[in-house]
Amino acid sequence: MTRPHAAYRRGAWREALDGALRDLGVAADPARRVALFNLAGASAMQLGDFDRAEACWREVARLHPGNAETLHNLAMLHRERQCPAEAETACREALRARADFVEAWRLLGDLLQARQALPDAEAAYREALRFRPECPDTLHNLACLMVVAQRFDEAERLLRETLRLAPAHVVAHNTLGNLLKARGRTVEAEAAYREALRLQPGLGLAWNNLGCLLREAGRREEADAALREAVRLDPARVEAWYNLGESLHEQRRLAEAEAAYREALRLRPDYGAVSWNLALLLLQTGRFVEGWERYEFRYRPENHRRATPPPQPSFSPWRGEDLAGGALLVIAEQGLGDLIQFARFLPLLAARGVGHLTLACDPSLVTLMAGLPCLDRVVSGWREGSGDPLPDRWVHLLSLPRLLGAGPSTMPARLPLAPVVSARDAFWESHLPVGRLRVGLVWKGNPTHKNDAHRSLPGLRPLAPLWAVPGVVFVSLQKGAGAQEAAFPPADQPLTDLGRHIEDFADTAAIVARIDLVIAVDTAVVHLCGALGRPCWVLLPFIGLDWRWPVDGAPSPWYPEGVRPFHQEHPGEWSAPVGRIAGELAALLSWR
Repeated sequence: MTRPHAAYRRGAWREALDGALRDLGVAADPARRVALFNLAGASAMQLGDFDRAEACWREVARLHPGNAETLHNLAMLHRERQCPAEAETACREALRARADFVEAWRLLGDLLQARQALPDAEAAYREALRFRPECPDTLHNLACLMVVAQRFDEAERLLRETLRLAPAHVVAHNTLGNLLKARGRTVEAEAAYREALRLQPGLGLAWNNLGCLLREAGRREEADAALREAVRLDPARVEAWYNLGESLHEQRRLAEAEAAYREALRLRPDYGAVSWNLALLLLQTGRFVEGWERYEFRYRPENHRRATPPPQPSFSPWRGEDLAGGALLVIAEQGLGDLIQFARFLPLLAARGVGHLTLACDPSLVTLMAGLPCLDRVVSGWREGSGDPLPDRWVHLLSLPRLLGAGPSTMPARLPLAPVVSARDAFWESHLPVGRLRVGLVWKGNPTHKNDAHRSLPGLRPLAPLWAVPGVVFVSLQKGAGAQEAAFPPADQPLTDLGRHIEDFADTAAIVARIDLVIAVDTAVVHLCGALGRPCWVLLPFIGLDWRWPVDGAPSPWYPEGVRPFHQEHPGEWSAPVGRIAGELAALLSWR
Protein backbone atom coordinates (compact mmCIF):
# COMPACT_ATOMS: atom_id res chain seq x y z
CA MET A 1 0.00 0.00 0.00
CA THR A 2 1.38 3.42 -0.97
CA ARG A 3 1.70 6.22 1.55
CA PRO A 4 -1.15 8.28 0.02
CA HIS A 5 -3.45 5.24 0.15
CA ALA A 6 -2.50 4.61 3.78
CA ALA A 7 -3.23 8.25 4.61
CA TYR A 8 -6.66 7.94 2.99
CA ARG A 9 -7.49 4.82 4.99
CA ARG A 10 -6.80 6.59 8.27
CA GLY A 11 -8.84 9.63 7.26
CA ALA A 12 -5.97 12.03 6.55
CA TRP A 13 -7.65 13.43 3.43
CA ARG A 14 -5.34 16.38 2.86
CA GLU A 15 -2.24 14.22 3.21
CA ALA A 16 -3.73 11.66 0.83
CA LEU A 17 -4.61 14.31 -1.76
CA ASP A 18 -1.19 16.00 -1.62
CA GLY A 19 0.57 12.62 -1.83
CA ALA A 20 -1.49 11.45 -4.80
CA LEU A 21 -0.86 14.68 -6.70
CA ARG A 22 2.84 14.47 -5.91
CA ASP A 23 3.08 10.87 -7.12
CA LEU A 24 1.17 11.73 -10.30
CA GLY A 25 4.09 13.97 -11.23
CA VAL A 26 6.37 10.95 -11.60
CA ALA A 27 3.90 8.16 -12.50
CA ALA A 28 4.02 7.07 -16.14
CA ASP A 29 2.12 3.77 -16.04
CA PRO A 30 -1.52 4.35 -17.14
CA ALA A 31 -2.95 1.96 -14.54
CA ARG A 32 -0.94 3.68 -11.82
CA ARG A 33 -2.16 7.10 -12.98
CA VAL A 34 -5.81 5.91 -12.94
CA ALA A 35 -5.37 4.69 -9.36
CA LEU A 36 -3.79 7.97 -8.25
CA PHE A 37 -6.40 10.12 -9.97
CA ASN A 38 -9.11 8.04 -8.30
CA LEU A 39 -7.43 8.49 -4.93
CA ALA A 40 -7.03 12.24 -5.49
CA GLY A 41 -10.68 12.54 -6.54
CA ALA A 42 -11.91 10.61 -3.48
CA SER A 43 -9.71 12.70 -1.13
CA ALA A 44 -10.86 15.97 -2.70
CA MET A 45 -14.46 14.81 -2.36
CA GLN A 46 -13.95 14.22 1.36
CA LEU A 47 -12.48 17.70 1.68
CA GLY A 48 -15.43 19.28 -0.18
CA ASP A 49 -13.19 20.36 -3.07
CA PHE A 50 -15.69 19.36 -5.74
CA ASP A 51 -13.96 21.12 -8.61
CA ARG A 52 -10.72 19.21 -8.07
CA ALA A 53 -12.62 15.95 -7.51
CA GLU A 54 -14.46 16.39 -10.82
CA ALA A 55 -11.25 17.23 -12.66
CA CYS A 56 -9.59 14.07 -11.32
CA TRP A 57 -12.49 11.80 -12.26
CA ARG A 58 -12.83 13.38 -15.69
CA GLU A 59 -9.19 12.48 -16.25
CA VAL A 60 -9.91 8.90 -15.13
CA ALA A 61 -12.82 8.78 -17.59
CA ARG A 62 -10.43 9.95 -20.35
CA LEU A 63 -7.85 7.31 -19.47
CA HIS A 64 -10.44 4.58 -18.90
CA PRO A 65 -13.56 5.37 -21.01
CA GLY A 66 -16.85 3.76 -20.01
CA ASN A 67 -15.67 2.79 -16.52
CA ALA A 68 -18.79 2.26 -14.40
CA GLU A 69 -17.11 3.11 -11.10
CA THR A 70 -15.89 6.45 -12.42
CA LEU A 71 -19.32 7.33 -13.78
CA HIS A 72 -20.81 6.40 -10.39
CA ASN A 73 -18.28 8.64 -8.67
CA LEU A 74 -19.28 11.52 -10.93
CA ALA A 75 -22.94 10.84 -10.16
CA MET A 76 -22.25 11.08 -6.42
CA LEU A 77 -20.29 14.28 -6.96
CA HIS A 78 -23.16 15.85 -8.92
CA ARG A 79 -25.57 14.91 -6.14
CA GLU A 80 -23.33 16.58 -3.55
CA ARG A 81 -23.25 19.68 -5.73
CA GLN A 82 -27.05 19.61 -5.82
CA CYS A 83 -27.17 18.96 -9.55
CA PRO A 84 -29.69 16.08 -9.57
CA ALA A 85 -30.27 15.95 -13.33
CA GLU A 86 -26.53 15.57 -14.04
CA ALA A 87 -26.27 13.00 -11.25
CA GLU A 88 -29.09 10.92 -12.70
CA THR A 89 -27.54 11.05 -16.19
CA ALA A 90 -24.16 9.86 -14.88
CA CYS A 91 -25.86 7.14 -12.85
CA ARG A 92 -27.72 5.77 -15.85
CA GLU A 93 -24.47 5.82 -17.87
CA ALA A 94 -22.81 3.79 -15.13
CA LEU A 95 -25.64 1.24 -15.28
CA ARG A 96 -25.36 0.99 -19.06
CA ALA A 97 -21.70 0.15 -18.54
CA ARG A 98 -22.47 -2.38 -15.80
CA ALA A 99 -26.02 -3.54 -15.33
CA ASP A 100 -25.36 -5.35 -12.00
CA PHE A 101 -23.87 -2.28 -10.29
CA VAL A 102 -25.85 -2.39 -7.01
CA GLU A 103 -24.56 0.91 -5.62
CA ALA A 104 -25.51 2.71 -8.85
CA TRP A 105 -29.04 1.26 -8.75
CA ARG A 106 -29.38 2.38 -5.14
CA LEU A 107 -28.11 5.88 -5.94
CA LEU A 108 -30.53 6.08 -8.87
CA GLY A 109 -33.34 5.09 -6.51
CA ASP A 110 -32.31 7.85 -4.11
CA LEU A 111 -32.29 10.43 -6.90
CA LEU A 112 -35.67 9.33 -8.21
CA GLN A 113 -37.17 9.34 -4.72
CA ALA A 114 -35.86 12.88 -4.15
CA ARG A 115 -37.83 14.11 -7.16
CA GLN A 116 -40.92 12.18 -6.07
CA ALA A 117 -40.78 9.62 -8.89
CA LEU A 118 -41.72 6.94 -6.38
CA PRO A 119 -42.67 4.02 -8.71
CA ASP A 120 -39.42 4.45 -10.68
CA ALA A 121 -37.42 4.76 -7.46
CA GLU A 122 -38.98 1.56 -6.12
CA ALA A 123 -38.12 -0.23 -9.38
CA ALA A 124 -34.49 0.92 -9.06
CA TYR A 125 -34.21 -0.32 -5.48
CA ARG A 126 -35.77 -3.65 -6.37
CA GLU A 127 -33.35 -4.00 -9.27
CA ALA A 128 -30.50 -3.49 -6.81
CA LEU A 129 -32.00 -6.16 -4.56
CA ARG A 130 -32.30 -8.54 -7.52
CA PHE A 131 -28.53 -8.49 -7.82
CA ARG A 132 -27.87 -8.41 -4.05
CA PRO A 133 -30.99 -9.49 -2.12
CA GLU A 134 -29.49 -9.07 1.34
CA CYS A 135 -28.05 -5.58 1.01
CA PRO A 136 -28.92 -3.67 4.23
CA ASP A 137 -28.46 -0.20 2.74
CA THR A 138 -30.76 -0.91 -0.19
CA LEU A 139 -33.38 -2.47 2.09
CA HIS A 140 -33.22 0.58 4.33
CA ASN A 141 -33.61 3.04 1.47
CA LEU A 142 -36.53 1.08 0.07
CA ALA A 143 -38.09 1.15 3.53
CA CYS A 144 -37.78 4.95 3.57
CA LEU A 145 -39.60 5.07 0.24
CA MET A 146 -42.35 2.85 1.66
CA VAL A 147 -42.80 5.37 4.49
CA VAL A 148 -43.20 8.21 1.98
CA ALA A 149 -45.71 6.06 0.06
CA GLN A 150 -47.54 5.36 3.37
CA ARG A 151 -47.04 1.62 2.99
CA PHE A 152 -46.12 1.38 6.66
CA ASP A 153 -46.40 -2.38 7.20
CA GLU A 154 -44.01 -3.03 4.34
CA ALA A 155 -41.68 -0.30 5.58
CA GLU A 156 -41.49 -1.92 9.01
CA ARG A 157 -40.87 -5.35 7.51
CA LEU A 158 -38.00 -3.99 5.42
CA LEU A 159 -36.48 -2.18 8.40
CA ARG A 160 -36.67 -5.33 10.54
CA GLU A 161 -34.97 -7.25 7.73
CA THR A 162 -32.29 -4.55 7.50
CA LEU A 163 -31.55 -4.87 11.21
CA ARG A 164 -31.55 -8.68 11.06
CA LEU A 165 -28.81 -8.50 8.45
CA ALA A 166 -27.00 -5.54 10.05
CA PRO A 167 -27.86 -5.19 13.76
CA ALA A 168 -25.47 -2.23 14.05
CA HIS A 169 -27.12 -0.26 11.23
CA VAL A 170 -27.49 2.97 13.22
CA VAL A 171 -29.52 4.86 10.62
CA ALA A 172 -32.00 2.00 10.31
CA HIS A 173 -32.59 2.03 14.08
CA ASN A 174 -33.27 5.76 13.88
CA THR A 175 -35.61 5.32 10.89
CA LEU A 176 -37.45 2.54 12.70
CA GLY A 177 -37.88 4.87 15.65
CA ASN A 178 -39.44 7.50 13.39
CA LEU A 179 -41.83 4.96 11.88
CA LEU A 180 -42.90 3.55 15.24
CA LYS A 181 -43.37 7.05 16.67
CA ALA A 182 -45.60 7.98 13.73
CA ARG A 183 -47.66 4.84 14.37
CA GLY A 184 -48.13 5.71 18.04
CA ARG A 185 -45.89 2.93 19.35
CA THR A 186 -43.87 5.26 21.55
CA VAL A 187 -42.28 2.69 23.85
CA GLU A 188 -40.84 0.76 20.90
CA ALA A 189 -39.85 4.00 19.19
CA GLU A 190 -37.91 5.15 22.24
CA ALA A 191 -36.14 1.79 22.38
CA ALA A 192 -35.15 2.13 18.71
CA TYR A 193 -33.73 5.64 19.23
CA ARG A 194 -31.83 4.54 22.32
CA GLU A 195 -30.34 1.58 20.46
CA ALA A 196 -29.14 3.94 17.73
CA LEU A 197 -27.54 6.10 20.42
CA ARG A 198 -25.98 3.11 22.16
CA LEU A 199 -24.30 2.24 18.89
CA GLN A 200 -23.38 5.85 18.06
CA PRO A 201 -23.70 8.19 21.07
CA GLY A 202 -22.70 11.18 18.97
CA LEU A 203 -25.59 10.90 16.50
CA GLY A 204 -27.26 14.30 16.85
CA LEU A 205 -30.17 13.32 14.60
CA ALA A 206 -31.22 10.53 16.97
CA TRP A 207 -30.92 12.82 20.00
CA ASN A 208 -33.21 15.30 18.23
CA ASN A 209 -35.77 12.62 17.41
CA LEU A 210 -35.65 11.19 20.93
CA GLY A 211 -36.12 14.69 22.34
CA CYS A 212 -39.23 15.22 20.23
CA LEU A 213 -40.68 11.90 21.37
CA LEU A 214 -39.99 12.65 25.05
CA ARG A 215 -41.53 16.09 24.69
CA GLU A 216 -44.74 14.66 23.23
CA ALA A 217 -44.82 12.16 26.10
CA GLY A 218 -44.68 15.02 28.61
CA ARG A 219 -41.20 14.11 29.87
CA ARG A 220 -40.04 17.69 29.59
CA GLU A 221 -36.75 17.61 31.49
CA GLU A 222 -35.56 14.54 29.61
CA ALA A 223 -36.71 16.10 26.32
CA ASP A 224 -34.81 19.31 26.95
CA ALA A 225 -31.66 17.38 27.87
CA ALA A 226 -31.90 15.31 24.68
CA LEU A 227 -32.50 18.37 22.48
CA ARG A 228 -29.62 20.24 24.08
CA GLU A 229 -27.40 17.26 23.36
CA ALA A 230 -28.60 17.33 19.75
CA VAL A 231 -27.57 20.97 19.26
CA ARG A 232 -24.29 20.39 21.11
CA LEU A 233 -23.33 17.51 18.84
CA ASP A 234 -24.70 19.06 15.66
CA PRO A 235 -24.93 22.85 16.12
CA ALA A 236 -25.73 23.33 12.42
CA ARG A 237 -28.90 21.19 12.62
CA VAL A 238 -31.57 23.88 12.37
CA GLU A 239 -34.46 21.52 13.17
CA ALA A 240 -32.90 20.69 16.55
CA TRP A 241 -32.72 24.39 17.48
CA TYR A 242 -36.34 24.78 16.37
CA ASN A 243 -37.50 21.80 18.43
CA LEU A 244 -35.57 22.99 21.46
CA GLY A 245 -37.16 26.42 21.08
CA GLU A 246 -40.64 24.91 20.89
CA SER A 247 -40.07 22.81 23.99
CA LEU A 248 -38.83 25.80 25.99
CA HIS A 249 -41.61 28.01 24.61
CA GLU A 250 -44.29 25.59 25.78
CA GLN A 251 -42.79 25.73 29.27
CA ARG A 252 -42.87 29.56 29.29
CA ARG A 253 -39.07 29.78 29.35
CA LEU A 254 -39.34 32.59 26.85
CA ALA A 255 -35.81 34.04 26.92
CA GLU A 256 -34.25 30.62 26.30
CA ALA A 257 -36.83 29.82 23.64
CA GLU A 258 -36.16 33.08 21.84
CA ALA A 259 -32.41 32.39 21.83
CA ALA A 260 -33.01 28.96 20.28
CA TYR A 261 -35.37 30.37 17.64
CA ARG A 262 -32.92 33.10 16.70
CA GLU A 263 -30.10 30.58 16.34
CA ALA A 264 -32.31 28.52 14.02
CA LEU A 265 -33.01 31.66 11.97
CA ARG A 266 -29.32 32.53 11.87
CA LEU A 267 -28.74 29.13 10.26
CA ARG A 268 -31.79 29.38 7.96
CA PRO A 269 -33.22 32.91 7.75
CA ASP A 270 -36.20 31.85 5.62
CA TYR A 271 -37.37 29.07 7.99
CA GLY A 272 -41.06 30.01 8.11
CA ALA A 273 -42.09 27.78 11.02
CA VAL A 274 -39.43 29.32 13.27
CA SER A 275 -40.42 32.86 12.28
CA TRP A 276 -44.04 32.00 13.05
CA ASN A 277 -43.18 30.68 16.53
CA LEU A 278 -40.92 33.64 17.21
CA ALA A 279 -43.79 35.94 16.16
CA LEU A 280 -46.06 34.39 18.80
CA LEU A 281 -43.36 34.84 21.44
CA LEU A 282 -42.76 38.46 20.47
CA LEU A 283 -46.46 39.29 20.49
CA GLN A 284 -46.87 37.62 23.88
CA THR A 285 -44.12 39.84 25.28
CA GLY A 286 -45.48 43.02 23.71
CA ARG A 287 -42.93 43.45 20.92
CA PHE A 288 -45.46 44.16 18.22
CA VAL A 289 -43.42 45.65 15.39
CA GLU A 290 -41.23 42.60 14.76
CA GLY A 291 -44.01 40.31 15.97
CA TRP A 292 -46.50 41.40 13.30
CA GLU A 293 -43.82 41.21 10.59
CA ARG A 294 -42.96 37.63 11.48
CA TYR A 295 -46.66 36.78 11.87
CA GLU A 296 -46.84 37.00 8.08
CA PHE A 297 -44.92 33.71 7.93
CA ARG A 298 -48.00 31.83 9.14
CA TYR A 299 -48.85 30.49 5.69
CA ARG A 300 -45.39 29.69 4.39
CA PRO A 301 -45.33 26.17 2.86
CA GLU A 302 -42.82 24.85 5.41
CA ASN A 303 -45.09 25.97 8.27
CA HIS A 304 -46.83 22.64 8.05
CA ARG A 305 -48.96 22.97 11.17
CA ARG A 306 -51.03 25.91 9.99
CA ALA A 307 -54.53 25.46 8.66
CA THR A 308 -55.25 25.46 4.96
CA PRO A 309 -54.72 29.02 3.74
CA PRO A 310 -57.82 31.05 2.92
CA PRO A 311 -58.55 31.72 -0.76
CA GLN A 312 -56.23 33.96 -2.74
CA PRO A 313 -58.47 36.11 -4.98
CA SER A 314 -57.41 36.94 -8.50
CA PHE A 315 -57.41 40.68 -7.81
CA SER A 316 -54.58 42.45 -5.99
CA PRO A 317 -53.89 42.28 -2.24
CA TRP A 318 -54.02 45.43 -0.16
CA ARG A 319 -50.59 46.42 1.14
CA GLY A 320 -51.52 49.52 3.11
CA GLU A 321 -51.92 52.04 0.30
CA ASP A 322 -54.68 54.68 0.26
CA LEU A 323 -58.08 53.11 -0.40
CA ALA A 324 -60.28 56.18 0.01
CA GLY A 325 -63.59 55.43 -1.65
CA GLY A 326 -62.44 52.00 -2.82
CA ALA A 327 -63.88 48.54 -2.16
CA LEU A 328 -61.96 46.17 0.14
CA LEU A 329 -62.57 42.49 0.85
CA VAL A 330 -61.35 41.24 4.26
CA ILE A 331 -60.94 37.47 4.46
CA ALA A 332 -61.20 35.86 7.89
CA GLU A 333 -58.72 33.10 8.65
CA GLN A 334 -57.65 30.55 11.26
CA GLY A 335 -60.01 30.00 14.21
CA LEU A 336 -63.39 31.51 14.99
CA GLY A 337 -61.93 33.29 17.99
CA ASP A 338 -59.34 34.94 15.77
CA LEU A 339 -62.08 36.61 13.76
CA ILE A 340 -63.83 37.91 16.87
CA GLN A 341 -60.55 39.16 18.33
CA PHE A 342 -59.24 40.85 15.20
CA ALA A 343 -62.57 42.27 14.04
CA ARG A 344 -61.76 45.29 16.25
CA PHE A 345 -59.56 46.51 13.38
CA LEU A 346 -62.43 46.66 10.88
CA PRO A 347 -63.75 50.04 12.08
CA LEU A 348 -60.25 51.45 11.53
CA LEU A 349 -60.55 50.60 7.84
CA ALA A 350 -63.82 52.43 7.61
CA ALA A 351 -62.25 55.38 9.39
CA ARG A 352 -59.55 55.45 6.71
CA GLY A 353 -62.21 56.10 4.10
CA VAL A 354 -62.75 52.65 2.57
CA GLY A 355 -65.86 53.11 0.46
CA HIS A 356 -67.25 49.58 0.60
CA LEU A 357 -66.09 47.01 3.16
CA THR A 358 -66.90 43.29 2.78
CA LEU A 359 -66.05 40.59 5.32
CA ALA A 360 -65.87 36.92 4.30
CA CYS A 361 -66.10 34.61 7.31
CA ASP A 362 -67.35 31.29 8.69
CA PRO A 363 -71.15 30.81 8.42
CA SER A 364 -71.48 30.58 12.21
CA LEU A 365 -70.34 34.21 12.55
CA VAL A 366 -72.17 35.87 9.65
CA THR A 367 -75.24 36.98 11.63
CA LEU A 368 -73.17 38.32 14.53
CA MET A 369 -70.73 40.23 12.33
CA ALA A 370 -73.49 41.68 10.20
CA GLY A 371 -74.33 43.90 13.16
CA LEU A 372 -71.07 45.85 12.81
CA PRO A 373 -71.92 49.31 11.43
CA CYS A 374 -68.59 49.56 9.61
CA LEU A 375 -69.38 46.60 7.35
CA ASP A 376 -71.33 46.99 4.14
CA ARG A 377 -71.57 43.26 3.50
CA VAL A 378 -70.83 39.99 5.31
CA VAL A 379 -70.60 36.77 3.29
CA SER A 380 -70.03 33.15 4.14
CA GLY A 381 -66.62 32.47 2.62
CA TRP A 382 -65.50 34.00 -0.65
CA ARG A 383 -66.11 32.57 -4.08
CA GLU A 384 -65.30 34.41 -7.28
CA GLY A 385 -67.52 34.07 -10.30
CA SER A 386 -70.80 34.82 -8.51
CA GLY A 387 -71.45 37.77 -10.81
CA ASP A 388 -71.00 40.38 -8.08
CA PRO A 389 -68.59 43.26 -8.79
CA LEU A 390 -65.08 42.47 -7.63
CA PRO A 391 -63.60 44.62 -4.86
CA ASP A 392 -60.53 46.70 -5.65
CA ARG A 393 -58.31 44.91 -3.12
CA TRP A 394 -58.37 42.06 -0.61
CA VAL A 395 -56.54 41.46 2.67
CA HIS A 396 -56.25 38.72 5.28
CA LEU A 397 -57.87 39.79 8.53
CA LEU A 398 -54.87 38.90 10.67
CA SER A 399 -52.58 41.06 8.55
CA LEU A 400 -54.47 44.21 9.54
CA PRO A 401 -52.49 44.94 12.75
CA ARG A 402 -49.25 45.10 10.75
CA LEU A 403 -50.73 47.18 7.95
CA LEU A 404 -52.44 49.54 10.39
CA GLY A 405 -49.40 49.82 12.68
CA ALA A 406 -51.11 48.41 15.77
CA GLY A 407 -48.99 48.65 18.91
CA PRO A 408 -49.50 48.89 22.68
CA SER A 409 -50.70 52.48 22.48
CA THR A 410 -52.68 52.25 19.24
CA MET A 411 -54.40 48.87 19.52
CA PRO A 412 -58.18 49.07 20.03
CA ALA A 413 -58.87 47.61 23.47
CA ARG A 414 -61.99 45.78 22.42
CA LEU A 415 -64.71 45.68 19.81
CA PRO A 416 -68.10 46.63 21.27
CA LEU A 417 -70.27 44.03 19.59
CA ALA A 418 -73.94 43.98 20.41
CA PRO A 419 -76.05 40.82 20.65
CA VAL A 420 -78.32 40.44 17.66
CA VAL A 421 -81.97 41.02 18.51
CA SER A 422 -83.98 38.16 17.10
CA ALA A 423 -87.18 36.20 17.45
CA ARG A 424 -85.25 33.69 19.58
CA ASP A 425 -84.70 36.11 22.47
CA ALA A 426 -87.88 34.95 24.22
CA PHE A 427 -86.71 31.35 23.79
CA TRP A 428 -83.46 32.03 25.66
CA GLU A 429 -85.25 33.87 28.43
CA SER A 430 -87.60 30.95 28.96
CA HIS A 431 -84.81 28.36 29.04
CA LEU A 432 -82.44 30.10 31.43
CA PRO A 433 -82.56 28.75 35.00
CA VAL A 434 -83.38 30.94 37.98
CA GLY A 435 -80.61 31.68 40.47
CA ARG A 436 -78.72 34.42 42.27
CA LEU A 437 -75.79 34.01 39.85
CA ARG A 438 -76.17 32.50 36.38
CA VAL A 439 -72.88 31.16 34.98
CA GLY A 440 -72.18 29.79 31.51
CA LEU A 441 -69.61 27.03 31.05
CA VAL A 442 -67.33 25.93 28.20
CA TRP A 443 -64.85 23.19 29.15
CA LYS A 444 -63.67 21.88 25.78
CA GLY A 445 -62.39 23.45 22.57
CA ASN A 446 -61.96 22.17 19.04
CA PRO A 447 -60.12 18.82 19.31
CA THR A 448 -58.18 19.56 16.12
CA HIS A 449 -56.43 22.52 17.77
CA LYS A 450 -52.75 21.69 18.16
CA ASN A 451 -52.76 22.40 21.91
CA ASP A 452 -56.23 21.10 22.70
CA ALA A 453 -54.92 18.25 24.84
CA HIS A 454 -53.55 20.86 27.24
CA ARG A 455 -56.10 23.69 26.97
CA SER A 456 -59.32 21.61 27.26
CA LEU A 457 -60.57 19.95 30.42
CA PRO A 458 -60.91 16.16 30.29
CA GLY A 459 -64.59 16.55 31.20
CA LEU A 460 -66.93 18.14 33.71
CA ARG A 461 -65.43 16.46 36.79
CA PRO A 462 -62.58 18.98 37.32
CA LEU A 463 -65.27 21.68 37.71
CA ALA A 464 -66.93 19.86 40.65
CA PRO A 465 -65.76 22.45 43.26
CA LEU A 466 -67.90 25.06 41.52
CA TRP A 467 -71.09 23.16 42.28
CA ALA A 468 -70.39 23.49 46.00
CA VAL A 469 -70.88 27.26 45.83
CA PRO A 470 -74.50 27.91 46.94
CA GLY A 471 -76.69 30.20 44.89
CA VAL A 472 -74.99 29.59 41.55
CA VAL A 473 -76.77 27.97 38.61
CA PHE A 474 -74.86 26.73 35.59
CA VAL A 475 -75.73 26.59 31.90
CA SER A 476 -73.72 24.84 29.19
CA LEU A 477 -72.63 26.81 26.14
CA GLN A 478 -70.70 23.78 24.93
CA LYS A 479 -70.82 22.81 21.26
CA GLY A 480 -69.02 19.97 19.50
CA ALA A 481 -66.63 18.12 21.79
CA GLY A 482 -68.19 17.83 25.24
CA ALA A 483 -71.75 18.41 24.04
CA GLN A 484 -72.76 14.85 24.90
CA GLU A 485 -71.52 15.30 28.44
CA ALA A 486 -73.58 18.47 28.72
CA ALA A 487 -76.69 16.58 27.68
CA PHE A 488 -76.10 13.91 30.34
CA PRO A 489 -74.10 15.48 33.20
CA PRO A 490 -73.24 13.60 36.38
CA ALA A 491 -76.09 13.52 38.89
CA ASP A 492 -74.20 15.72 41.35
CA GLN A 493 -73.43 18.37 38.70
CA PRO A 494 -76.78 19.93 37.69
CA LEU A 495 -76.39 21.74 34.38
CA THR A 496 -78.85 23.31 31.96
CA ASP A 497 -77.83 22.32 28.46
CA LEU A 498 -78.32 25.29 26.14
CA GLY A 499 -75.53 24.30 23.75
CA ARG A 500 -77.74 21.89 21.83
CA HIS A 501 -80.07 24.79 20.93
CA ILE A 502 -77.29 27.13 19.76
CA GLU A 503 -77.16 27.54 15.99
CA ASP A 504 -74.50 30.22 15.62
CA PHE A 505 -72.53 32.82 17.56
CA ALA A 506 -75.43 35.24 17.51
CA ASP A 507 -77.27 32.74 19.71
CA THR A 508 -74.25 32.43 22.01
CA ALA A 509 -74.02 36.22 22.23
CA ALA A 510 -77.71 36.42 23.17
CA ILE A 511 -77.18 33.96 26.03
CA VAL A 512 -73.98 35.65 27.23
CA ALA A 513 -75.84 38.97 27.39
CA ARG A 514 -78.45 37.41 29.72
CA ILE A 515 -76.22 35.63 32.21
CA ASP A 516 -73.88 37.05 34.84
CA LEU A 517 -70.60 35.34 34.02
CA VAL A 518 -68.90 32.87 31.68
CA ILE A 519 -66.24 30.42 32.84
CA ALA A 520 -64.42 28.88 29.88
CA VAL A 521 -61.26 27.33 28.63
CA ASP A 522 -59.39 29.32 25.98
CA THR A 523 -61.83 29.12 23.07
CA ALA A 524 -63.79 31.46 20.79
CA VAL A 525 -66.43 32.07 23.50
CA VAL A 526 -63.78 33.88 25.55
CA HIS A 527 -63.17 36.29 22.67
CA LEU A 528 -66.91 36.73 22.24
CA CYS A 529 -67.27 37.76 25.88
CA GLY A 530 -64.39 40.19 25.51
CA ALA A 531 -65.93 41.73 22.40
CA LEU A 532 -69.31 42.05 24.14
CA GLY A 533 -67.77 43.52 27.28
CA ARG A 534 -69.18 40.66 29.36
CA PRO A 535 -67.40 39.09 32.39
CA CYS A 536 -65.44 35.95 31.58
CA TRP A 537 -63.05 33.93 33.70
CA VAL A 538 -60.74 31.90 31.50
CA LEU A 539 -58.93 28.72 32.52
CA LEU A 540 -55.46 28.74 30.95
CA PRO A 541 -53.04 25.82 30.52
CA PHE A 542 -49.43 25.79 31.66
CA ILE A 543 -48.20 24.04 28.52
CA GLY A 544 -48.68 25.89 25.24
CA LEU A 545 -50.11 29.07 26.74
CA ASP A 546 -51.55 31.06 23.84
CA TRP A 547 -49.71 34.24 22.88
CA ARG A 548 -52.68 36.44 23.77
CA TRP A 549 -52.14 35.83 27.50
CA PRO A 550 -49.12 37.21 29.40
CA VAL A 551 -47.14 34.53 31.22
CA ASP A 552 -47.11 36.52 34.47
CA GLY A 553 -50.87 36.15 34.96
CA ALA A 554 -51.64 39.79 34.15
CA PRO A 555 -54.81 40.58 32.18
CA SER A 556 -54.48 40.31 28.43
CA PRO A 557 -53.81 43.62 26.67
CA TRP A 558 -56.50 42.51 24.22
CA TYR A 559 -59.10 42.26 26.99
CA PRO A 560 -57.99 44.53 29.85
CA GLU A 561 -61.44 44.57 31.48
CA GLY A 562 -63.84 41.80 32.33
CA VAL A 563 -61.79 38.84 31.08
CA ARG A 564 -59.78 37.42 33.98
CA PRO A 565 -57.10 34.73 33.52
CA PHE A 566 -56.79 31.75 35.89
CA HIS A 567 -53.58 29.89 35.10
CA GLN A 568 -52.56 26.34 35.79
CA GLU A 569 -49.65 26.25 38.21
CA HIS A 570 -48.40 22.89 36.95
CA PRO A 571 -48.91 21.05 33.64
CA GLY A 572 -52.21 19.19 33.51
CA GLU A 573 -53.30 20.26 37.01
CA TRP A 574 -56.65 22.04 36.97
CA SER A 575 -57.52 21.82 40.69
CA ALA A 576 -55.69 25.03 41.67
CA PRO A 577 -57.27 27.41 39.12
CA VAL A 578 -60.71 25.82 39.58
CA GLY A 579 -60.31 26.20 43.35
CA ARG A 580 -59.47 29.88 42.95
CA ILE A 581 -62.51 30.36 40.74
CA ALA A 582 -64.73 28.67 43.35
CA GLY A 583 -63.42 31.09 45.96
CA GLU A 584 -64.01 34.06 43.65
CA LEU A 585 -67.57 32.87 42.98
CA ALA A 586 -68.29 32.73 46.69
CA ALA A 587 -66.84 36.22 47.16
CA LEU A 588 -68.89 37.54 44.25
CA LEU A 589 -72.08 36.16 45.78
CA SER A 590 -71.31 37.79 49.10
CA TRP A 591 -71.53 41.17 47.39
CA ARG A 592 -74.82 40.51 45.61
